[in-house]
Amino acid sequence: ELIYYLASNIGKEITFNSLKKSIGLSSATTVSNYCSYLQAAYLCFLVNRFDYSLKIQFLSPKKVYFIDQAMAISVGFRATADEGRILENIVFLELLRRKYEVYYHRQVKECDFLLRQKGKIVGAIQVCTDMRHESTMQREVAGLIEALELHHLSEGFIITEDEHETFEVREAGKTYLIKVTPIWLWLLVN
Repeated sequence: ELIYYLASNIGKEITFNSLKKSIGLSSATTVSNYCSYLQAAYLCFLVNRFDYSLKIQFLSPKKVYFIDQAMAISVGFRATADEGRILENIVFLELLRRKYEVYYHRQVKECDFLLRQKGKIVGAIQVCTDMRHESTMQREVAGLIEALELHHLSEGFIITEDEHETFEVREAGKTYLIKVTPIWLWLLVN
């Protein structure tokens, strides 16, 4: 039941308490232990929300990703194609391959990935299938800008299925470079 639930919720935030209630266990510690066994077996990964306080990282919801995309799709339940979450899972796996410490950002807004190397946040990435709708573009850019501002970065990426453009956003007297890149190009170039 735990694997079924996790596979059904790739790219979404989960807590051990919510999992405990969903699968009918009496202890969040048991759920935490089970999740650590799944991670040790490289079946799935739980990503922490970035904070300079480890206590806040441990207590905050985690985002779940699967090592095997096909398994997550076939084992999990989906009412829709969930293409955005699947794309996010692909990006996560590539970031692991590139040896980044991966976190997510959430304060007022969310940014899908913060990349850390040698104790420093070095990048921020948003993932979405497309930015054709104004509301999607505003949400993705706002979350990215919040993360860039907080971690003193000047550029960020939005990875999509097939869009490609670069633009600047001026916020609070600072200019941020936003690179919208199709997944296939991002996977090849970097």
